[in-house]
Amino acid sequence: MTPISLKYRLGRLDILAWMLGYLLRSPLSWVVVLAVTGSRCWTLFRDGLAQSVPLLAWHGTITLLGAWAGYILVTCGISLLRRQAGIGLEVDLTAHADALTSESSLGKTELKWTAIRFLRTDPWHVFLCLSPSQAIIIPNRCFSDVAARKAFVEACRGFIAASRGKA
Repeated sequence: MTPISLKYRLGRLDILAWMLGYLLRSPLSWVVVLAVTGSRCWTLFRDGLAQSVPLLAWHGTITLLGAWAGYILVTCGISLLRRQAGIGLEVDLTAHADALTSESSLGKTELKWTAIRFLRTDPWHVFLCLSPSQAIIIPNRCFSDVAARKAFVEACRGFIAASRGKA
């Protein structure tokens, strides 16, 4: 199979897309948000401010949404304020049958397919996940059309599956 080559430039919105998905899948995020919501609902009930079930459900829902919004804004805001090394760099990514190579002004990297644990997609990106909290982010704008994106995703899934068979 011929190697698949992509050229793209990552932006802050690409990093934000990964972070939002990660925060929504993270068990720690759910524990924090549910603890804040439970604490507020218990306090309202204990103090007699929300004695009916519908009123308690209303306050719980508003608290849950507010806690998520605050958690996401603070976490993403702090992370986006830091200078990320790969932001704005032109990246040449090539998927070979045995490895994934990436080249930018920072250097050249080769990553075996066995290092990639799973592949995630959203409507705007393809994520090659190295761990639950780390991924290679590939924006859809680097593909010529939907068929090219689909072919890349299927090729990557095949390469990952083949590397699991060899191990």
